[in-house]
Amino acid sequence: MAGSTFTGCTNLEYCEMPETLLLINRYAFRQTGLTQIVFNNGLQEIGQGAFGALKKGINVLKIPGSVRIIGAQAFAANSVKLGELVFGGVGDPTQIETVYKDSFTQGGGKDFSSVTYYATSIPDENIKGILSVIENV
Repeated sequence: MAGSTFTGCTNLEYCEMPETLLLINRYAFRQTGLTQIVFNNGLQEIGQGAFGALKKGINVLKIPGSVRIIGAQAFAANSVKLGELVFGGVGDPTQIETVYKDSFTQGGGKDFSSVTYYATSIPDENIKGILSVIENV
């Protein structure tokens, strides 16, 4: 998806990603009214600021196990609290490799009410760091 594709579309509340999508470019859905996002299994990267500054809340955000990179401020600066964040799932353990320090928060705030992390191995130090920021702020 091209960068900034839907930026500012406050009436956009639902988006289901196509099965062939591998990358969501930077700022693609920034400042939208999304309340539900359905990611495809096979998605590999969520770009910088892709879902930043959302205008409405998301109850459950499920990041499929195929996602390897979550860009800087990908889900940051939201004016509303987001609900549950889930990495991977049963039979779909997360393959996450890169999560930036500010991927989910900005200014030390906590954007999610809970985090679930499905994995077959212990997260590396970078992932542990972001999980602790999300869970303990």
